[in-house]
Amino acid sequence: MKFIARLWHQFCGIYTVSALILLLLNLMISGTLAESVINAKAFLLLFLFALAFAFANVLLRVSGIPYAGRVVLHFVIVLLGSYCCLYLPNNAASASSGKLMMLLIMVVVYWAIMGLYLALSAKHRALEGKKDAGAYHSVYGAAKGK
Repeated sequence: MKFIARLWHQFCGIYTVSALILLLLNLMISGTLAESVINAKAFLLLFLFALAFAFANVLLRVSGIPYAGRVVLHFVIVLLGSYCCLYLPNNAASASSGKLMMLLIMVVVYWAIMGLYLALSAKHRALEGKKDAGAYHSVYGAAKGK
């Protein structure tokens, strides 16, 4: 049940933010609010992408899988989700070289963001370790109960 609750919270946040970004991008491209129209297909694909991304984020925090495996699994799910739900349906580039270039750009952007996340989480874990090691432990605490 905890897994479903985490998935739901992640999904709601990702879907809301990505829908707002999609609406703002559409508004900037069309120029006026009256001309900016987004079809239901775009929101449905965004729904599927947000679900895949939320699932990948929840899997990233599961402790039963080794950390490197979780990062690779996250990478595969996010890359496939973004490629299948966001890139392919929009036919951004019809040539194979354009599709390969877009895939490489997605990989570079992903690893740049994930590298930042990994560095910050490693620093956070190191600070938590120092905080626990320097904590005061009473020598008389064990004798109080006797």
